[in-house]
Amino acid sequence: MKHILVWICLAYTSIVSAQFLDTFTDGDYTMNPTWAGEDSKFVIDMQQLRLQAPAVAGSAYLSTPSGSINNAEWLFKVKLDFNPSSSNLAEVYLVSDQSDLSEPLDGYFVLIGDSQDEISLYKQTGNTKTKIIDGMDGLLNLTTVEVEIKVTRDALGNWELFADVAMTGTFISQGTAFDNAHRSSAFFGVLCTYTSTRSDKFFYDDFNISGDAYVDNEPPAVVSVNANSSTSLQIEFNEEVSASAANATSNYAVDNGIGSPQSAMLQADNKTVLLSFQKPFINGVNHVLEIKNVADINNNAIAILTTNFLYFNAIAAKSKDIIISEVFADPSPQFGLPDAEYIEIYNRSGHPFDLVNWKLTDGNSTGTFTTQIVLPGDYYAVTAISNVPKFGSAHLIGLPNFPTLNNDGDMLQLIAPDGLVIDSVNYELSWYRDGDKEQGGWSLELIDPDNLCAEEQNWTAAENPIGGTPGSINSVFANKPDLTGPKIQSVIAEENQIILHFDEKLENPINPFAEFILEPSVTISHVGFNSPDLRSIKLYLANSISPSTLYKIRVGKVFDCAGNEIISDTREFALPEPAEASDVIINELLFNPRPNGVDFVELYNKSSKYINISNWLIGNFEEGTVENAKTISDQALILYPKSYRVLTSDKDLLKTNYPQGKEENFLQIVLPSFPNEEGSVAILNDSALVIDFFQYDKNLHSEFINDDEGVSLERISFDAPTAAPLNWKSASSTVGFASPGYENSNFRADERLAEGEVNVDPEIFQPNSGSNDFSKISFSFDKAGLIGNVKIFDQEGRLIKTLANNANLGFDGFFRWDGDNENGEKARLGYYFVWFEVFDEQGLVKTYRKRVVLASR
Repeated sequence: MKHILVWICLAYTSIVSAQFLDTFTDGDYTMNPTWAGEDSKFVIDMQQLRLQAPAVAGSAYLSTPSGSINNAEWLFKVKLDFNPSSSNLAEVYLVSDQSDLSEPLDGYFVLIGDSQDEISLYKQTGNTKTKIIDGMDGLLNLTTVEVEIKVTRDALGNWELFADVAMTGTFISQGTAFDNAHRSSAFFGVLCTYTSTRSDKFFYDDFNISGDAYVDNEPPAVVSVNANSSTSLQIEFNEEVSASAANATSNYAVDNGIGSPQSAMLQADNKTVLLSFQKPFINGVNHVLEIKNVADINNNAIAILTTNFLYFNAIAAKSKDIIISEVFADPSPQFGLPDAEYIEIYNRSGHPFDLVNWKLTDGNSTGTFTTQIVLPGDYYAVTAISNVPKFGSAHLIGLPNFPTLNNDGDMLQLIAPDGLVIDSVNYELSWYRDGDKEQGGWSLELIDPDNLCAEEQNWTAAENPIGGTPGSINSVFANKPDLTGPKIQSVIAEENQIILHFDEKLENPINPFAEFILEPSVTISHVGFNSPDLRSIKLYLANSISPSTLYKIRVGKVFDCAGNEIISDTREFALPEPAEASDVIINELLFNPRPNGVDFVELYNKSSKYINISNWLIGNFEEGTVENAKTISDQALILYPKSYRVLTSDKDLLKTNYPQGKEENFLQIVLPSFPNEEGSVAILNDSALVIDFFQYDKNLHSEFINDDEGVSLERISFDAPTAAPLNWKSASSTVGFASPGYENSNFRADERLAEGEVNVDPEIFQPNSGSNDFSKISFSFDKAGLIGNVKIFDQEGRLIKTLANNANLGFDGFFRWDGDNENGEKARLGYYFVWFEVFDEQGLVKTYRKRVVLASR
């Protein structure tokens, strides 16, 4: 029969014996000292305590009150009449807070046996057993074990374990350890684990226990404080506390205006107190709990104690609750920030979130967050785990598999565990708005975290002198709300659909009353977003639109994602057609800009087609090969018939240098290099077909120009070959020496001449006047291959200038006289005539004489 004795108060007061001696010579283990437990399984045999259990596998224990723990020594003998194993072993409890050694308890015990045949010292906390001194393996690998064991512990918690196997009179140390997790004792005892054949083969003798009992003169300490709900708090103390003090509500108070609890209740373990409050805790905020006057059962009272606790109630995050507020993709060169990429996140909501299992991805690699509570208003820098030490005290999260950030731009997404994209940023170098800072060492910062719709407009380079602000408010923080409606950037037509691109993110879903009115009228079957960025809308058409037809579309009642309505916007568009060679021509080139200027190339669509120049290239043309090619536009861009488009690296500088330029026709791109002396430029379509190219030379400039810096070369005729030197002339001073985006100052419409006709236009001109400063001598013949001589004579018949000598002529074309003589000097004012002679191999000769006049201003 198993007897469980209740030791009233003995385990918790100084009444518990601090030392005892039992050699079992009296033949009785129930008195002096009193052993209790499963006493029916033990007997006194030959003045030894012997296990005498039924021949059934099981366990049995006996324990006796013992308070010895400080400056203590435990001395005892054990005999096992077998070779021990994991199924047959002995545990001697030196310290226990419970009498039943087979149940969860707090204490220390010596293990004799197990599969390692060792003698070791263990700590037990509840059901958890931890080895703190690992004795020598194989020490007890004997047929019969007889051993005397000694254990010592000082008042600080320093343990040492000794063993004398075979009773030689000499103890051998098995090791030392420091452990003071359990500081008091109430019981000493033995626990036997056995199989059916070993149920009577455990022997114990000569227990000699000495030492001081733990004297409690310290107030209780708080082990933990946990908020079970928004109004309930659980406090766990390290020891039993007095019910009267624990249940007094005046002994507790919480900050943030919450005050004392409505009730306080000590739980059955006498260590845990539940507090109930009227006012709720603030979710995600660290609160301070103040405790005073709570005493243990020995009347040691807490004077005053404060501890923190966090009430956290997880809620599902919504889009933009947490946003990406800073990107540091290029740490080199360093200005003060660590050599480590990072992004920054900001909790702009009113709720805390645990980031566990959230993801950060750039599409190529994905990092998954571990537990991290981010409170409202918190900024955290997120970087690779290996980079964390570089940031010092920054508000920081080390992310496993942190994505590598591309210097020139990347698409980043912050994704909640349910798959919802909480925020995304598709950053680009152009967002810096600073050519120096985009080279590296500076972060991109979000300007206004409450402007949830603006993208590139709401980002700029950091202004903090060290290069960024990881884990804190941004250096460019400002109120920058979106107060304007969206604008149409482009309209791209396909046969059965129209795509409208806007300058900002739109409201989702699209307003069901949105207006899309086409002229000529075309029926729209339905409308939807064209891309995940919510910046383009696709109109699906019930009928196909016609080529070479200009349409208009008026858009109304469309809103951006900030709720601003579009101002009724009308745009023209047409169905684009493929371009053939020379449909689009190079019409003007500036290759030697002023010191504060920029190069530009002007294109002209001389066809009747609407041409999409998306993914076209501009480059240099060397020995039949295009080099240094740059993309003109990676988005749809329609070049209307008879329209101009100017390609330049800086639209603002170009407009500053040439105020008459048509800025609406400027396109800012990266240009290839154009040397100042000579070079080339080529235009290719999206299939790499060369549409036009020009080999330029500074000698094509007018001889009358002293300095060609800042002077463009203009094309004279759309139809004459680009390669013809006579088809290029220096831009006139009357337009500021360049005409970007509009008709060239030297442009002359091509005359339609009858066959066999030669024409001079104008007949009267003023060289270097800025207007009509050259004469165009056009011709048209009924066949190609004629040989021509073109010369200028004065009234006395003297040769002034040879324009052509035995030139091979085509069907039509022109020559140009700039009013100069053979020496490159300006001819005198007056009357001259053009002598134009043509002949063929059959001896046909025809001569033309045309008057031309050099006039003064």
